[in-house]
Amino acid sequence: MIPFAWDAARLTELADRHGTPCFVYDLATARADYARLRSALPARVTIAYAVKANPHEALLRTFA
Repeated sequence: MIPFAWDAARLTELADRHGTPCFVYDLATARADYARLRSALPARVTIAYAVKANPHEALLRTFA
């Protein structure tokens, strides 16, 4: 498992700059987690991403 990349000070800085709620993603972690999930499931299983729950453009491109 990849450790969380941001400490409280960095998250506070991002929230101050962008307002809240503020969602912070690490695409490398998302890719690694997806790869781990994909490898744990049989090939016949389709992984679906809930766009409505998380419509961030970079995430959509990552999991398209």
